[in-house]
Amino acid sequence: MKNTRARSRDFGKGDWKSYFRLIPYIRLPWLLIAVAFVVDLVYSDVMAYVPVSTSALFGGEFTGRALASAVLYNVLNFGLMFASLILTSVVSSIAVRRAQEVLWGRMLRLDMAYYDTNDPANLMSTLTNDTDTAVKSLISQLVSLIPGIYYLVRVCMTLRSYDFRLLLSILLLIPVNILYVVVLGRWRYEVNAGINSRIGRLTAYLAERVSNIYLIRSFTNEAQEEKNGLEAAGGLYDAKIRSAKVTFAGNIASSVMEVLQRGVPIVFGMILLQGGYINTQQWIAFFLFTGQVITRVNGVVSIWSGIKSAQGSAARMAALLTARAGGRREGGGGRRGRRYLL
Repeated sequence: MKNTRARSRDFGKGDWKSYFRLIPYIRLPWLLIAVAFVVDLVYSDVMAYVPVSTSALFGGEFTGRALASAVLYNVLNFGLMFASLILTSVVSSIAVRRAQEVLWGRMLRLDMAYYDTNDPANLMSTLTNDTDTAVKSLISQLVSLIPGIYYLVRVCMTLRSYDFRLLLSILLLIPVNILYVVVLGRWRYEVNAGINSRIGRLTAYLAERVSNIYLIRSFTNEAQEEKNGLEAAGGLYDAKIRSAKVTFAGNIASSVMEVLQRGVPIVFGMILLQGGYINTQQWIAFFLFTGQVITRVNGVVSIWSGIKSAQGSAARMAALLTARAGGRREGGGGRRGRRYLL
């Protein structure tokens, strides 16, 4: 039992080196990535000004200029948000498709000895599940990580101009948030690696048995194979139950973090307002910033968690892409065939 758990923890173990080794191989759509990055960066810039323009109206500045500014920045904010979501989705879909094309072409040209030590069903899982997980995580880093950090820096500069203690009330929560991200990220990585391992084993088992169903029936071995199949499915069930427990614990931790991230700055801001250190407009802007900061921090947290979850998938992809190819290609190579060779 201990050996099984150890193999589960070690399965698909990834690192940063194998993760970024994918980039030159999978033919990423760099032009679309650049466009999506710029849109997300502009969206972050506009988003950082929305609370400032809106707080002027709520603070009692009922002028045409203040109204026009608030409407303009809110409309731009929603428009750029939807544009960023659509572009990221399109870029991710294209990148996953291209990566699968490259991996499939590579699988067709591997040295046959590779298939003696690697189950084809597990390789197909790498082509489907691992590619989707790893490439989407990589795209989210390239498109959204820097704009998310840029937004947080902009907000910190704005709050610093109001009162340094407003900024301090948010910065004090960063170490707690980092601890939360690291612990939960490692936990999720271990659980996802176990699930991927069991999916591969179950897929391999079923594929082999279905292809040999006539042989199983001829030896009247149905009862034993049924038992083996249920055991394989049970392993996947146990892994998913554990994943559900991790998700539940993660949701509780996220709720606690949200209460802290909202409650502590808001209470601190009210104290400064009552003491006359900030005015009503600055308090309103700070209140609006708090909600936005939570969204952006959660976005960066999500990207980090996605990286930890995808490292195992990326390691399996890197192992396949860097495996030794066969000495000879059967069938016409042609231009289409050459584009898959690494």
